[in-house]
Amino acid sequence: MTLEIEARDVIKIVLQFCKENSLHQTFQTLQNECQVSLNTVDSIETFVADVNSGRWDAILPQVAQLKLPRNKLEDLYQFDLFRGTAAMKQDIDDMHPTTLSHTVRFGKKCHAECARFSPDGQFLVSSSVDGFIEVWDYISGKLKKDLQYQADETFMMHDDPVLCVDFSRDSEMIASGSQDGKIKVWRIRTGQCLRRLERAHSQGVTSLVFSRDGSQLLSTSFDSTARIHGLKSGKLLKEFRGHTSYVNDAIFTADGSRIITASSDCTVKVWDVKTTDCLQTFKPPPPLRGGDASVNSVHLFPKNTDHIIVCNKTSSIYIMTLQGQVVKSFSSGKKEGGDFAAACVSPKGEWIYCVGEDRNMYCFSYQTGKLEHLLTVHEKDVIGITHHPHRNLVATYAEDCTMKLWKS
Repeated sequence: MTLEIEARDVIKIVLQFCKENSLHQTFQTLQNECQVSLNTVDSIETFVADVNSGRWDAILPQVAQLKLPRNKLEDLYQFDLFRGTAAMKQDIDDMHPTTLSHTVRFGKKCHAECARFSPDGQFLVSSSVDGFIEVWDYISGKLKKDLQYQADETFMMHDDPVLCVDFSRDSEMIASGSQDGKIKVWRIRTGQCLRRLERAHSQGVTSLVFSRDGSQLLSTSFDSTARIHGLKSGKLLKEFRGHTSYVNDAIFTADGSRIITASSDCTVKVWDVKTTDCLQTFKPPPPLRGGDASVNSVHLFPKNTDHIIVCNKTSSIYIMTLQGQVVKSFSSGKKEGGDFAAACVSPKGEWIYCVGEDRNMYCFSYQTGKLEHLLTVHEKDVIGITHHPHRNLVATYAEDCTMKLWKS
């Protein structure tokens, strides 16, 4: 039996090999000389998502390689013309995740310390214990190679473990904070470091958040302080002192006039941004077993931004006022072994998600006040959880060297 293989197919196999091994020049030369086009994109899902979100910087180089019929090209360009820049797909209803979508694996001795989605929903960024900051395509679960610096394997990085990252509201910049007290600000499209704050804190930086206008950066640290830094000047503008242990998290109120901090001293504090005065100190309810509990994080509640979600190291999570009254509480009912390590809230505030020291994700419904779903998410201790800004997609990361993406 003889098998006939067309010459074009052999060339396509060689082209595929060149592409997969990043032999770009050989790929181009062979394609031009033989007049044979591979006519594929790396990931159809990513390509479609880029079209839907109007990312022409990523689409055009790929379209140039494709032998598309003229009417298809016209459809593609008209699609964008009439929609302006097409809005990213948005999920209408908040729904809790049920299914594992992708698993991102880090190196053997490496794990993510933090992960965040960009406000425009384009990127997922992780920061690791090995100092690397990586940008992921959450649709394919792979590194974003359309960012040239990542394709060239020149990553954004620190010398020490990177404990926190956050995006500016326009999704153009990210800030990263490391174990040695340094903060760096980067341009995500180029990987360029725009600003270094060498002595932002005397100990590790535990959280970061940009001000609404992107001109300032609020940081917290193991050094018991929260600070506001000016990005233009690189100078320390404000310091908030009063906590007696690690400050684990801080956020601005919706109007930007106050900040709210969460600390291992078991308290939440509300501060005046202008004067740095502490306006309020309160403790969320203690654990069922007695004693006090470290406060992991605070989150503005989307349904009412005068309320905050407070996650402390107990098996309950609370919606509270800025005066410290409990509006609503959600509990797993576990007395031992199920304390929450981290939490996030869905975009419309319908769901509150907690990850526990028992490696489970708890999905609480705001409407019913009940635990509606429980998922085992990792094989080792879970470090954190973060939610996509407008899709029913959650990322969890843990000491088992993985980051997992969960969809509804």
